[in-house]
Amino acid sequence: CTLKNRIEAIRKERGIRQEEFAKAMGVSRQTISSLENGRYNPSILLAYKTAKFFGMTMEEVFCFEEEQPTSTSLLPPNTATRCGPSSNTSRSGKSERV
Repeated sequence: CTLKNRIEAIRKERGIRQEEFAKAMGVSRQTISSLENGRYNPSILLAYKTAKFFGMTMEEVFCFEEEQPTSTSLLPPNTATRCGPSSNTSRSGKSERV
C-alpha cells in the first residue's frame, strides 16, 4: 500500500503558501514539502489536523493505492485503487468538480 494525498492541490486551490500551512499545522515547511511529494507519511494526528484545516474528511485528502491483488487475494476485483472522489463537497454541501 502507498499513501497518497491531495495536500498540494488543495493548498494551491485555496491560495495557501507552504509556510502558512506549515505554521497552522505546527510543523516545518520542509515537512509539508515532504508530505506533498510523498517522501513522508503523516502521523494520524497530523492527517486529522490537515483534513480539519481544509474542512474535509481524511478520505478526501488522503487515499491508499494498493498493489494489484493476486489471484489468491481476498480482495474483490477492482479494489486495487482507493483514491478519493473526483469531486469535492464544499462546506455548503454542494458538490464541486476538482
